[in-house]
Amino acid sequence: YDEYPDINRPPKYQWLLLQIPCPEKTTARQIVDRSVIRKRPFIHTTTLPSDLSLLMTNLGKVDNNSTVLDPFCGSGSLLLTCAMLGAKTIGSDIDTELLSSTPRKLFTKPTPSRPKRGTEEVCIYDSFRELNVLEPILLAGFDIQQNDAVKKLRKANENKYYDAII
Repeated sequence: YDEYPDINRPPKYQWLLLQIPCPEKTTARQIVDRSVIRKRPFIHTTTLPSDLSLLMTNLGKVDNNSTVLDPFCGSGSLLLTCAMLGAKTIGSDIDTELLSSTPRKLFTKPTPSRPKRGTEEVCIYDSFRELNVLEPILLAGFDIQQNDAVKKLRKANENKYYDAII
């Protein structure tokens, strides 16, 4: 919660975080702490805070047997949280630069846990690599409005259905 200390969240919000089925010997709080924005190498202006990402993942009932699609994945916050729970993740976004595997400098303010932020070159996969979780399958430049969008999304998952679309 200290990512945005000015936001006052009700007690029910904390209760929801405790209800998430986490991998063995891991708590929801640990997942949030490990993936907090100020620690991640790859973020963007629309990066979802880790606690909200975990709540959305919980609403999707994601677990280690899930295959999850985020059709508007942006910088991958939801994908990262799902991967931390052991899920296979597939993300798409129309922004090809955002989903590029080519490292680049992100002009974001440094934080105590990332003092070189803004000068280090990173890509979307770096957040997954640092947390040692399965990297997502990414569909860069994917336009959800294409006539064959569903066919392409199914193909990305070997023509299987998804367990959750978040």
